[in-house]
Amino acid sequence: TGVQTCALPIYIKLQRERGINIGSIEVLHETLHPIFEGLVDDDILKKNPANKAMRDVEVNPSIKRHALSKEQQHLLLDYIETSPRQQYWRPLIVFLLGTGARIGEAGALRWKHVDFERGVVNIENSVVVYKNDSGQRVTEISSTKTEAGTRSIPMFGDVRQVLLELREAAQFRCQGRTLDNEFVFVTRRGSMLVPSYGSIITSYICENYNKQEMARAEKEQREPVLMPEFTPHSL
Repeated sequence: TGVQTCALPIYIKLQRERGINIGSIEVLHETLHPIFEGLVDDDILKKNPANKAMRDVEVNPSIKRHALSKEQQHLLLDYIETSPRQQYWRPLIVFLLGTGARIGEAGALRWKHVDFERGVVNIENSVVVYKNDSGQRVTEISSTKTEAGTRSIPMFGDVRQVLLELREAAQFRCQGRTLDNEFVFVTRRGSMLVPSYGSIITSYICENYNKQEMARAEKEQREPVLMPEFTPHSL
């Protein structure tokens, strides 16, 4: 009886208490429904408790996301270029702004995917992080979300320049070793760049930019030009 009545309350609880959006609930439902259907076929359950479980699930209000304006992008890049603490992340920010790639795709990018001759970046993989059946955190490189996600992106001027700079540094670091399978973007410690870390980076940059701008504005007796909160996805 407990199994037969649990599906609907679980969906609602996930929405209201954990903030899970309807898209994720639908994915969960598509997984659970056939499992319960199999239990019905095997006469373990009398009916599928997930049959009408989606009817009372609430449609989440749309979240309005704001891209940075051109002025804000220039302010951001100027700040990163002149800030010793942020300069390390300049190539990543330029890459995300100039390609529209997802942070997981940037983290999975290897040098074999960067074609300087054709002037394109080939997006084939993405970094994903999940918990396995034992509850352990697993990080792996997977294919892109959809077939359309596998694509070639034109390498425009600024992007080409930062990638050339990164490749030169990587060649020096690897001392003649082939770069093909080396990641283009890594953390300061050389570890894989996972999506959640990307959000920490942008939050840190935004916070420090605003602190510096507020101090300057006070000194110059003017209104500060603050940076709105943004994420790698915003870029």
